[in-house]
Amino acid sequence: MRDIAASLLERIKTDGVGKSSEINPFWRAEFAKLRQLLGDGASEVTSEQLAQALGYNGRRLLDDVAGNSETPLWAEMLSAIELGEFGEDPAKREHAKALAFVGQRCGLADYLNWVDRRRLVSNMNLVRYWWYARRLKWTIKKIKPRRCLEIGIGAGLFASLLVDEGLVSHYVLVDFPEMLLNAMLVLGEVYPQAQVRYGETPDFAEPGLVFWMLETSQIALVPGGSVDFALNFYSFMEMDERVRDFYFDEIYRTCRRGSIFYNVNKRQLRMTRRDGRSFENNPLFYPYRSTDHILEWEPDEFQQALRSDVLYTPNKSFAISRISVVR
Repeated sequence: MRDIAASLLERIKTDGVGKSSEINPFWRAEFAKLRQLLGDGASEVTSEQLAQALGYNGRRLLDDVAGNSETPLWAEMLSAIELGEFGEDPAKREHAKALAFVGQRCGLADYLNWVDRRRLVSNMNLVRYWWYARRLKWTIKKIKPRRCLEIGIGAGLFASLLVDEGLVSHYVLVDFPEMLLNAMLVLGEVYPQAQVRYGETPDFAEPGLVFWMLETSQIALVPGGSVDFALNFYSFMEMDERVRDFYFDEIYRTCRRGSIFYNVNKRQLRMTRRDGRSFENNPLFYPYRSTDHILEWEPDEFQQALRSDVLYTPNKSFAISRISVVR
């Protein structure tokens, strides 16, 4: 995986950051720090440097710390939950509320075991995606999925959660090359035994754990009716509407009958198109198909738990969670 990541890094540096034809001005601005990092002429970039440049705030536990429960931060979070006083710091406030939400729903033991095993310092986003993975696991408990398609992959966190849960062995990740590079480095560290394929047609008969990394238009390489579930979290909301709708067509093409389509996204009143013009990107009006069997389509309860006391109206605060069976 390291060799492929190195080749992709060189290509991004040569072509320039944010040069994908599908990118909109929103994402060009998001890549500003990465553009500066690669412009410094570094021949090699670590996963930590890349994550920081892309706006991810993950930190690792110090070597002499056994787990999160030994850190002052964890004690502070538990105290905030017990007292019901979450403070003014936005990051700590949302972190504590996320932990309180998960604690009420299923307890914190499994989350704490996972985050400690990964040697990660707990934060709100880790709690969020751990909860979504658990939510998905409960939804698909009656089937045995193995093949997943995720669009908008971030740091590959959700992929690692599903692998750890034993839910997937074949994972297709679709995003801009800059984000694919980030996921390659992260997943390569966590799963050194995994195979990675970049820009290749997925062969779901391949043995072992395999990640296929595809850029936007390369999703057309995924065989029709081949995946068990399709995922998107907080990514459709940041896309040009034509790119977003293209992805919806591809999801319905690649999902087999009976597969799960799960996404959580917020309303964006002024998201940009590729030409710079803005439009309202509302998850209630995404181009879903009427043949879907709806399992959930409502304000996301996790987001409600975090933000309902500071932003009162759903169109400003709440994400929409939708889970359906594709038919």
